[in-house]
Amino acid sequence: GAVQSIHQAQGSRSDVALRQALLDACEARDKGPESEVLVYKIKGIADRLRGLFRLPENWDIEKLCRSVKEFKTGAAIIEIQTKHLFWFQQIFDVTFKPKSTMDRQRHGRPVPASLTVREVKEVQNVGLWKEYGRWK
Repeated sequence: GAVQSIHQAQGSRSDVALRQALLDACEARDKGPESEVLVYKIKGIADRLRGLFRLPENWDIEKLCRSVKEFKTGAAIIEIQTKHLFWFQQIFDVTFKPKSTMDRQRHGRPVPASLTVREVKEVQNVGLWKEYGRWK
């Protein structure tokens, strides 16, 4: 069960074993009363995965594990909180240029005067992050 896979994964450098241990620990936590030990173990395993792939501190390792089949090439899509949309809107307001493109001219579509940011999503992609790290 969860305890066995957690203990086996603690000394492992295998992302497969670590991911499975994290999923098992999260499942055990979600089924029963949350114990401090499970919370501590989940954080420890997430930190190991983060260190193994040198992932940013703000990445949601638990969500990544839940949403991908293979951790080292998977991605999670995180919706950015509405309160942060203001900053993205500012970027668009400052950088947008109302230029006409050939497709707009061809189809008679007007050029917008501005753009409105309605939602922002962050893609946390382990494979692309590793590739970026190689070239950085």
